[in-house]
Amino acid sequence: LAEKRAEVQGNKNRYLAGLEQLEFATQNVNGMQVELENLKPQLVISGQETEKLMAVIQSKLPGVETKRAEVTKDAEAAEAEAAICKASKDEVEADLAEAIPALNAAVAALDQIKPAEINEVKNLAKPPATVKLVAESICVMLEIKSVRIPDPNDPSRRIMDYWGPSQKMMQDNDFINKLKGYDKDNIPLKVMKNIRENYITNEAFTPAN
Repeated sequence: LAEKRAEVQGNKNRYLAGLEQLEFATQNVNGMQVELENLKPQLVISGQETEKLMAVIQSKLPGVETKRAEVTKDAEAAEAEAAICKASKDEVEADLAEAIPALNAAVAALDQIKPAEINEVKNLAKPPATVKLVAESICVMLEIKSVRIPDPNDPSRRIMDYWGPSQKMMQDNDFINKLKGYDKDNIPLKVMKNIRENYITNEAFTPAN
C-alpha cells in the first residue's frame, strides 16, 4: 500500500509540475502575443517607411545614372579634346621646326635690304602679285588690317586690300627693325592659323617666286 501511495504521489507531483510548466508557457505565449500586438503599429510604420525609402532611392537612381552618363561623356570629350590639342601642338611644332630655318634666313636677308629698295617697292602703283602677297603676309603678321577698295576688275564691287596699308607700313623708318625684332615666340594663334592656311600653302608664296 505504501508503494502504491508513493507511486500515486509521484504521478501527482509530475502532473502538478507539468501543469506549472504549461501555465508558465501559456503566460509566456500570452506575453509574447501582447508584445507582438503592441509592435504591430511600429512594424507597419517601419514597413511604410521602408517602402518610402525604397521609393526615394528608386526615384533618385535615374538621376544618378544620368549624372554618371554625363560625367562619362564629359570625360570622353575631355580625352578627345586633349588628343586633338596634342595633335595640333605636334603639328605646330613640326611646322615651326620647318619654318625656323626659313625665318632665320629671312631675318638675315633683312640686313641686305636697303632703304632705297623699300622705297622702290613702296612706290609701285601696280606691284607684282608676289610682291603684294608678301606685303600682305607681313601685314597679317603685324596685325595690320586691310581696307575696302573698289574691285579693279568690277568697279561695282568692293574688295578687301592690303596694298594701301602695306605702303603705309613701309613708310615707317623703323620698318626693318620691327621685322628683325618680331616676337616669333609669341605669335597669336589666329595669326599663325591665318599664315598657315592662306600663305604657307600658297604655291606663289615661295622663295623661288
